[in-house]
Amino acid sequence: RDGFGCRGLAYLQRIKNLDMSRGIGQRAALARALLHEPAIALLDEPFSGLDPEAARRLDGVASALCGREGRIVVFTTHDASRAFGTANRIAVLSGGELAYDARVENADREEALAAFDKNPGNRE
Repeated sequence: RDGFGCRGLAYLQRIKNLDMSRGIGQRAALARALLHEPAIALLDEPFSGLDPEAARRLDGVASALCGREGRIVVFTTHDASRAFGTANRIAVLSGGELAYDARVENADREEALAAFDKNPGNRE
């Protein structure tokens, strides 16, 4: 099966670009990114703008890629709850440097957030 069908995204092939909502556009971009089965996928804020059902599906796609297919999926997010709920490893970049790195089962949420807050540019 092609990259769309094997990831439950085949319906995206029938939608014209101009008719896509932001969430569907993001899903189409994800399907395009995974079409050639890269060993590593870098997803920048992939959950931004997704409704809860679409976010759940994306969790499933990421889990399948990492689990069954053994691929590496790196995603950026400002949502600590999403990161700790989805990832198996947490890395925090602050000021362009690695400020925190731990597997989720060993991670200290407060320590990770404190590492993020060390850079004044990260505060709103």
